[in-house]
Amino acid sequence: MVDPVTWGALVAIPISGGFVYVEIGKYAAPQVPRSLFVERKVVYAYTAGLFVGVVLAFLFYLLGTSLFYGGLPGTVISLVALVAVLEGAQVLIARSVYFGSDGSMPFYALGYRAGAGGLLGLAVVAQVFGAATVSAIAVGAAVLEALAFVLLLVAGGIQSTPTGPPGSRRPGSVGRAAILEGVGFFLLGLGSLQGVAGIAIASVAIAGGSAGLYQTRRQILREVRPPPEEGGPTAEPASPGGRYGRTDR
Repeated sequence: MVDPVTWGALVAIPISGGFVYVEIGKYAAPQVPRSLFVERKVVYAYTAGLFVGVVLAFLFYLLGTSLFYGGLPGTVISLVALVAVLEGAQVLIARSVYFGSDGSMPFYALGYRAGAGGLLGLAVVAQVFGAATVSAIAVGAAVLEALAFVLLLVAGGIQSTPTGPPGSRRPGSVGRAAILEGVGFFLLGLGSLQGVAGIAIASVAIAGGSAGLYQTRRQILREVRPPPEEGGPTAEPASPGGRYGRTDR
């Protein structure tokens, strides 16, 4: 018999991994003449996101508990902690020598965010499969929530990510990202109190809004120059597309 955590991984990790493959993969060779980032760094950032996601899953559980019992202080503290951990870990990644030594941080940030969102999705799907009775409707709502987590986190990430080469980077809007994430976590937590229908409605709303906001700043990915070890500091950014027929939609 497959345990709930395995079911959660089978559902949620492909969602986050699919984002990395489809969205970030468009900017890696042979999709473009030269990769705009170091592929192994994206993998490591994704892995780091999984570990951060464990903390986020615990804090989201506390948020749901606070909302259920009507505890305003606990709700506020949980929301602040969720956003602080999410943004704080990205700041540490961006300032590290390993990830922050080139201008490809937007891709590493998205890899980290996708990993964290995947782990959150794993937690909610595993919770459904761990219940006494499992219904197709509940599983469908959990899948929607897992998708909403990934889209919410990557949308916040692309809003707050600094762009440009080291030493002359343009800061992202951390405040805007924090508001987006805080509202998103709150609505998803509130939706869980309304049952399966509430989870589904909140997830669709958050997923749709996050996808739209992601599109508004998505163009910064096209402006990234290949890192020195891949294309040299003077290499020009390349438009996505290529042999697999991917296009920048």
